[in-house]
Amino acid sequence: MRQNRPSLLPISLRLYFSFSAVFLAIVARASVQDLQNIVQTPKDAIIVFCNSTLNTTALVNMFCALMCMGGRAVQLCCFGEFTETEVQHVKERTLNYLLFKIVFMGAILNADFHELLVWTSWFAAMCFLRGFLSVCEERFNPAAEGASDGNRKPAFTYLYASLCICMVNVGLAHSCRMLFQNAGKDMLFLLLFEVNARFIT
Repeated sequence: MRQNRPSLLPISLRLYFSFSAVFLAIVARASVQDLQNIVQTPKDAIIVFCNSTLNTTALVNMFCALMCMGGRAVQLCCFGEFTETEVQHVKERTLNYLLFKIVFMGAILNADFHELLVWTSWFAAMCFLRGFLSVCEERFNPAAEGASDGNRKPAFTYLYASLCICMVNVGLAHSCRMLFQNAGKDMLFLLLFEVNARFIT
């Protein structure tokens, strides 16, 4: 009998991505006229499109769907299937991080729903990177010990994955500076603090 191989893209992930793409296409089509009349640069397009709470919701939802797809691709390319222990550790760290950020957004930011969607997408990206960094950390030490015996490929794989995450942090920091340069130094500090925390960890 043939063994069932794990699906590259689970059905639930395919459905979620398809729903997100259709939802974004519907709300974007309704905003095409406004974008054509006002937009001059890509930054203007983002600002005009996000004026509506529904548009922002669709954009954040699509962003999360793309992160799920990208995360699955990174997992298969660099890590393979996670063990039960790794899944448990990632869940614990993710829950601790999310609980702290929920308190942070509710008690300190006091943001409205529109701002809450933007902050949620930002913290979701940081949590995404944090999860992969924790897996790299757990797997690198055993792989480094195995490298002394001649098997260096796993150690280099996890090292390259960590470096790629650092490059993503650099890209996110540049995006923050470009998109939120007029939001004030306090906003930029809060956003870039999360990016710098990824370098420290």
